[in-house]
Parts: sequence; structure tokens; C-alpha cells
Amino acid sequence: MEKVSGHTRLYRRGAVYYHRAAIPVDIQDTYPKKEETFSLKTREYNEALRLVKIKAVEVDMKFEAHRRSLKLNNRPPIETLSDDQIENLSLIYKAYLLDEDDELRIEGFYEDEQLPDPAHTFEEYETLTEDMDKETRKDKARGKLSDFFIGEAEDVLSWEGVEIKLKDGSPSLMKLARALQSVTIETNELKQQRNKGDVVPTPKSPTAKKHEPLLSEASQVWIDEKMREGTWRETTKEEKIVKLREFIDLVGDKPIDVYDKNDARLFKAALLTLPANWTKKNSLKGMTIGEAVEYSKANSLIPMSEVTASKGIINIASFWSWAIGNYDGVINNPFDKMNIKPNVISKELRNPFTHDDLKVIFSSPIYTGCMSRRKWSTQGSIIPKDSGIYWVPLLALYTGARMQEICQLYISDVLEEKGVLYIDLNIKGDDKSLKKGQGNQRRIPIHRDLFSLGFHEFLKLRQDEKSSRLFPDIAMGSKGKYSDTFSKHFSEVLKKLGIKRPKITFHSFRHSFADACRRAAIPTDVKDALMGHNNGDVGRDYGDGYSIEDMNSYLQKISYNLPILQN
Repeated sequence: MEKVSGHTRLYRRGAVYYHRAAIPVDIQDTYPKKEETFSLKTREYNEALRLVKIKAVEVDMKFEAHRRSLKLNNRPPIETLSDDQIENLSLIYKAYLLDEDDELRIEGFYEDEQLPDPAHTFEEYETLTEDMDKETRKDKARGKLSDFFIGEAEDVLSWEGVEIKLKDGSPSLMKLARALQSVTIETNELKQQRNKGDVVPTPKSPTAKKHEPLLSEASQVWIDEKMREGTWRETTKEEKIVKLREFIDLVGDKPIDVYDKNDARLFKAALLTLPANWTKKNSLKGMTIGEAVEYSKANSLIPMSEVTASKGIINIASFWSWAIGNYDGVINNPFDKMNIKPNVISKELRNPFTHDDLKVIFSSPIYTGCMSRRKWSTQGSIIPKDSGIYWVPLLALYTGARMQEICQLYISDVLEEKGVLYIDLNIKGDDKSLKKGQGNQRRIPIHRDLFSLGFHEFLKLRQDEKSSRLFPDIAMGSKGKYSDTFSKHFSEVLKKLGIKRPKITFHSFRHSFADACRRAAIPTDVKDALMGHNNGDVGRDYGDGYSIEDMNSYLQKISYNLPILQN
């Protein structure tokens, strides 16, 4: 046995020479053979030496193809190929067929003797080309597709530079196979032109069009980046994940540069058909989003509001806005201009409490006497002025602050400057968060009505307890927000009091505050600064010429004429 190169050996069995190559160590466990051994079909040493060197290169290429196949199998499969990708693969295949034809002609045909395939005389090759062309055209005309072209499609997808793994049963495989069938007919025509002596150039093989990552992969990069930056809270992350899962479930997990307007339209139509919180509906539990859409149509379920559907679209669209700046192949946002209500303002989302609503809330047992903090809805002799259930709604009404902004307050966030006691809304603390925008870090003076109700005494009680938080009785929810637990409590309050209606929630206090500012003729820029509607500089400094004393004087003009102030 004689070593030729690498793994390859030349040896003789009887009078005939053979090729033998050991399988490389890195693929021994997965390669289908224990070694690559075959006859060189010659008894001449010099010819065997020439052939074995050629075969050594071919076998090394087989080993490399096997490595590519392993690498491909470790990739998550994609569901579809785009039309332009199939066209690109067809051009690659066409260039390959013509290049193969070129090499055969350069090597030359046998003239004097008939040899087994793949060696041919020119006449045999000419006949073979014509026969293949007739057979392929016959199948094409009848809409038939032989196993040969399906195998060719599978092979092309594994080629170096292509390396695409399709999901089992993907219709794209058959679509690609039919495209290769058509390309073969075109190529056979060109081969026959060459057989007549015509000059037919071999096109340069185009680079395989690589797609960007799958949506499931790229969106995880997006989510990780936003969480690492601290841009999102856990609740924001969960909202994005839920909508991405629904979108993928509906239209498939595809490379992010493949999605188009049709995918966006399907998702928009689904959201406008499904009821709110559809995954929690007993009748829809366990269904895919597609199944739930069909069931909702068939049973005329009341769909979610346009505002809620719009939020779902915004969640998905925001991913593509990010992807355009992070992936070269992504140039369009399929959800661009697809929003349902692009100009929704907060006034349309929630309504303020009416004066009668406020009278009911602040005449409830919590403010007039209840059995205990747990039995707050039952009349009794206890007024829980040491508790968040008493102060949080009042602070919301008199500051316009959001539920989370109030529930997360530290005692150190209540400060005094120039004789004005105020609340400093900030993010100084690991358990704090504010709505995006620097304007939400702001100072809000405390209204005299709150002092009349005992806010000074409440503050001193907390200070004496050496508590860090203003409302230690409000626990943090599972999603990392104090408002999660308080929101459930307040929703129950509204139900018990009989004033729970669409567009009436805790956030309605914020709209009541805005209305109170307008009634008191408080300048718009002052109102916006108090509510965190403007940029960071104005929000912190209250605009040009507005001191904390000025802000306080404006705030004290607000009046609600609450029943508990008249006791």
C-alpha cells in the first residue's frame, strides 16, 4: 500500500489498483462509511497514480460536504424560500450545469472506443443530451416532477455558500425542484447549441443569496439588547414576546428580510378579529392564533378594541424599526403605515372620573371607617390612614402621578424646599422605574388638602418606623412592579362601589387632575411639567421663571370639594 496524500492510499488487489481513504477523525462517528474504498479500474501503475490523485481530491470534497451537512443540520430550519432566493438558486444551478459541460468538452470525448458511463463519445453525449431534454420536457408539459429534481433541489441547498436547511414538508422544496426542472430545459437547449458548434459562454455563478436570521433568533438579540440597556421593564419584555410568538405562530418563523406586507396584513386582520385577552378565554384556550381567529369569526366573538390591536401592531413594528438599523438585508418594515390608530391620544384611552365618581370613592369605608385594611369594603370604625389603600388614590388625584410612580416612592422622595413640601419623582433605586422620557423625573408640590387629611402625620409615622419606602404595605408584583398588586386592589374597589366602566381605571385620576388644572386656569406648560408631558429640562425646572414656590401657588388653585374635607 502506498500513501498518496492526506488520508489517501493506493493499493493493488490482484492485478487492479484501488483507492482507499481513512475517514477523518472529526467525522468518523457520523460518516456513513468506515473508509472510502473503490477500484480505479486500471492495471497500469502510472495511470493508477494519476487517477488516485484526482479521486483523493474528490473524496476530500465529499468529506467537506459531509461537514457542511452536519453544520447545516445543527441550524434551525427555515419554513420558506422567497421567490428571489429560488431564482438565485436556479441561476447557481444553471451556471453549475454549463460549467460541468465546459469541463467535459475541455477534457475531450473518446473517439475510438465505447466506455462505460460517465465516459462518452461525442455522439453518445449528443444523444444523451437530446434524450434528457425530451424526457424533461415531457414531464414538464404534464406537470410531473421526477425524484431526480427533488434530489437535485436537496443537493443544491447543501452546497457550499448556500447551506440552507428547510423544514420537513416545506412546499418550497417542490417549488425549487420545479425551478431546477425549468432551468435544466434551458440548459439542455444551450448544450445542444454547443453541440452544433455555437459559442455559448458559461455564466459566472452568482453568490448564493444569504438571508438574515430567523425572526425567533433576531428578536432574541433585540430583547437581550433592550434589557441589557435597561430600556425595557420586565412587563415591556413580556408584551413584546407574547406578540412575537403570536406573529410567528400565525405566519411562520422566517428570515427577517423575507416578511412582507401580506404577513403584516394577516396579523392585523387577526388582531381585529380576536377578543381582548383571547388566550385566557375558556372557549379559545389551547388554540393556535389561526384556530382562534377562525373560531372567533364563526362564533361572532366581540373583538378587542382598535386601540388594543394597534398596540399589538406597534409591538411588532418596533422590532423591524430596530432590525433595519442592525441587519444589512433588512431595508423595509412590513408594518410601516399599518397601524390602526396612529394618532391615539391618552384622552381616548381613559376617561376622567366624574365628580359623582369621586364622591363615591372618597365616601367609601376606606375614608369614612372600615372593619380593617383587609375588610376595607365593610363599614367599621377604622380609617387606615397609615396605609397605601388610603393615600395612593389621593396622591394620584392631587398630583396627576401614575400608579407606579406613587407606589414606588421612598420616604426620601418627600422633600422640602423654601417652605414647600413636594414629591420628587425619580429613578434613584433599583426597584424604581418611570415611563420613558426624562420629563417624567419631576417635582410635584403637595396640595393643602392632603395636609388637612393628615399627610404630615402619615409621613412622620413612616419616618419614626425608619422605613425606606413610603408604602411598605404595598408588595412588589411578580413582574417587578408595585403597581401590579395595587392595580388589582383598586379594580376591586371600583367594582364594589359600582363605578367600574369601560375607560374608567386608576389612570382616570390622572385625567381628573388634568381637567382640574384646566378649570383652575393653570398654564399649559405648568400642567405639562407637573404631569411629565414635556422634556427633561422643563420637567425638572418648570420652564423659564417657574420656581417651586410658583408651581406650588398654581397647584393650590386646584379644588375637588371632596366630602371627606367637609367632616
